[in-house]
Formats: sequence, structure tokens, C-alpha cells
Amino acid sequence: MEKKDDRNILNLIDSKIAKGILPIALLQIIKVKESVHAYDIVKVIHRGFQEYKQEVCDDSEVGFDISRALIYSTLQRLEDDAFVKTSWVNQDLSGTPSKKNYELTRKGALFLKHAKKRITEVVGLIFEYHADSKYNLARLRKTSALGS
Repeated sequence: MEKKDDRNILNLIDSKIAKGILPIALLQIIKVKESVHAYDIVKVIHRGFQEYKQEVCDDSEVGFDISRALIYSTLQRLEDDAFVKTSWVNQDLSGTPSKKNYELTRKGALFLKHAKKRITEVVGLIFEYHADSKYNLARLRKTSALGS
């Protein structure tokens, strides 16, 4: 039963991460690549998770894969929110279809900048204030609602 409970919790965490962090990860990839089509974004995401699982995780069930459908739907939301702009690029005369390229907009760059800052603050808070660190907990109580 414990293994099933773990899997359910991991699925819930994966879902929350995918919805909250995936858009930011996609914006970062688009920023670095400057102009990139969705298939290349999918490759970067999948390669990143595979490398992480191989290098960091002992358990093959640890880590998660993000579906192409989720990546494409997230890209569409980013476009709808004007965080990215798209353009169609013709491949060549051999009949291969055109590809939709994604570029970061000014609004997207601003969103990414602030999102990365917020995430850094939250992750820092998570790792700085461990229950086994009396000093950090005392400091947290002084500066937050935990002191009450």
C-alpha cells in the first residue's frame, strides 16, 4: 500500500510542478534558444529529465516525464497570454511542413525574470529553514507569523 501511496503523492506533485513550473521552464528555453520550434523544446525537456534521472535518481520511478501534449498546450497558453509570439518558418522546397517558431516577448521576459526571482526565494526558504536547524527556525519566527 505504501508504494501506491507514494506513487499517488508523486503524481500529485508532478501535476503541480507541471502546471506551475513548466511554463517558466519553457520560457527559459525559448529565451536561451531565442527562436525555437516546439519539437526542439520537447527534446530539451525530455533530455533534461532523462539526464537528471540517470545522474541523480537511484529509483527508476523517481522523476517524471512531461507529455508532448502538455508541452504543446502550455506553449499555446503562453502564446494566448502574450508571453511568446509565434511565426511560421518554411522548411525547404522538399515538401516538409512549415514549423511554428516561438520567441519570447517583452511581457514574457518580464514574467520570466520575476518568476525566477520568486522561485529562488521560495526554494531558498524551503532549504534554509529545516526543522533540525534551531538557528534558522528562531530567525524565521522573528521575521514571520511563526513567531505568534
